[in-house]
Amino acid sequence: MLAQEEIAGCLAERACRTIQMHLRSRQLRPDTLCRLLGISRSQLYRLFERTGGVAQYIQRQRLLSIWKLLCDPKNERAISNLAADF
Repeated sequence: MLAQEEIAGCLAERACRTIQMHLRSRQLRPDTLCRLLGISRSQLYRLFERTGGVAQYIQRQRLLSIWKLLCDPKNERAISNLAADF
């Protein structure tokens, strides 16, 4: 049981890193993540079940990235441009 939890934790970390790397991609969807991670759709959904689901996690990460850019005083890009990037 403990080994399964550790494996799931490592896989969740890998999934989060993969999401961060592809955050600006329009192709970042659950099916794409499954292919990149080499896991089934049900495995992916179980990984993000506690965080409200994979789609919500991706959306939250995109919004956090945009928020960080908006808080940066050096950023002069319009909100619409940032939104289009993500």
